[in-house]
Amino acid sequence: MSSIIVFGGAGRTGSEVVKQAISNGHSVTAFTYSTPPPGILPDSQRLRIVTGNAYVYDDVARAIAGHDVVINIIAPKLFDKKNYPISEQATRNIIRAMHESGIRRYIGQAGAWATDQIGDASLLMRLGFTFFLPLKNVYSYKKKEDQLVKQSQLDWTLVRCGILTDKQPISNYKIFPEKYVCGIFEIPKIRRVNVAKFELSIIHDEAYYKKCPIVIE
Repeated sequence: MSSIIVFGGAGRTGSEVVKQAISNGHSVTAFTYSTPPPGILPDSQRLRIVTGNAYVYDDVARAIAGHDVVINIIAPKLFDKKNYPISEQATRNIIRAMHESGIRRYIGQAGAWATDQIGDASLLMRLGFTFFLPLKNVYSYKKKEDQLVKQSQLDWTLVRCGILTDKQPISNYKIFPEKYVCGIFEIPKIRRVNVAKFELSIIHDEAYYKKCPIVIE
């Protein structure tokens, strides 16, 4: 079993990662900006909740020490303009702290096609990424995040997801190791619970090191 820290651990996807990781027997730290309301995260002796500011390196470094695996799901809300840079800044701090603590395994997450291979997106998605300014601005920082990770020399995986949904329960999903070309009007989706399952399944799978797999349903 691993000792995992999940940045953004109280978010809609992060909380699913935390729940499933605990169910799988891992020890988990959930890094959150503020104390989550009751019921968001499970009551478990294998869970530690750490509050901190991902913009602040000392907060990140203090939380990250002693873990085997880092899963970074920090992202701003679509209309939270002041926090758009969090994707880049948090990742920069996390990578620095990982190097200083000797931690190598990093799993990050980004919207498929928004940060890479945009030519494979559907027409509708390309229009959204190009002309819908909140989406365009959010992913301009996610692109910088991806670049930092790829240059980091860590054992990284960047999981590229379809549109995230809150559907339950865990279901079948598809993995495309290299690329997926959408139909002209296609908007692929993926359940958050499925993303969590996939991310935890590849923690020690070297076949996904330095790869950007796409997961959709």
